[in-house]
Amino acid sequence: MTGNRHIPGGLTYLAVALTLTWACWLPAAAVTHPEVSQALHYLGGVMPLAAALFFLWRWHPAAARRAYWRGICGSGRIRGRWWLVVLFLPAACTLLGAGVDRLLGGSGPVWEGPTTPRGLLVQAATLLVFGPIPEELAWRGYAQGRLQERFSPLVACGIMVVLWLVWHLPLSAVEGAYQHYLGLGPRFWLFLADKLPLTLLLGWVWLRCERSTLAAILLHWAVNLTGELLALSVRAEMFMVAGYWLLAAVVVWRGGARLRWPSRTASASQRQRLVWR
Repeated sequence: MTGNRHIPGGLTYLAVALTLTWACWLPAAAVTHPEVSQALHYLGGVMPLAAALFFLWRWHPAAARRAYWRGICGSGRIRGRWWLVVLFLPAACTLLGAGVDRLLGGSGPVWEGPTTPRGLLVQAATLLVFGPIPEELAWRGYAQGRLQERFSPLVACGIMVVLWLVWHLPLSAVEGAYQHYLGLGPRFWLFLADKLPLTLLLGWVWLRCERSTLAAILLHWAVNLTGELLALSVRAEMFMVAGYWLLAAVVVWRGGARLRWPSRTASASQRQRLVWR
């Protein structure tokens, strides 16, 4: 196995992941057969994970591969109140936005989820498999750590924001994709607007839970599940996104023992411990 100096950097990985995904999603937007478009849609969604696994297999030492899997399987890294954060923070922001909207004369949240426990379980499982698992195994599980070998975690999160926004763009033209359903109306712009605070919050949770990819998966899943179960007015959604922005700003401003993100001037050994501990 080659040494660290030969491992492609995080930016190289992101370029590969983006290229592979777009190679699936651009044709998905062009084909006229729904089955083919859907297959390409799903295939593009797993390309970042496939690229991450290939990079790990091809260039990383065994210790790095073990650390990667420990970040996924180590539920013990999520302690105490962090379970509440990863599972219920999105619901709290959603209900806050809906509550403010209701005080201003709006209708409040509307339940749009299944009406049976079995239906709810199926929807929850589907939303876990399609999105949070393949994305977070790539973005937080691999890319975030690789970027932090060169940049501070805050800058790494900024790079991930740009990547996440650009990565989603072709889906606006893919029939059946959530982004296609949004069109170019206000909900599309709100979808884009929440990517920066959500990326910061996902990076924050990942770091505070000892680089737990599982924590990021669960938070991402909770965001998607809440959005599918509770329908909001555009105004309520604006307040919800504002809540995410406010929370992200507080997180960055206050910092903390693990959120005092190290500068890029840290030594190579310090950066390595941050990534592969």
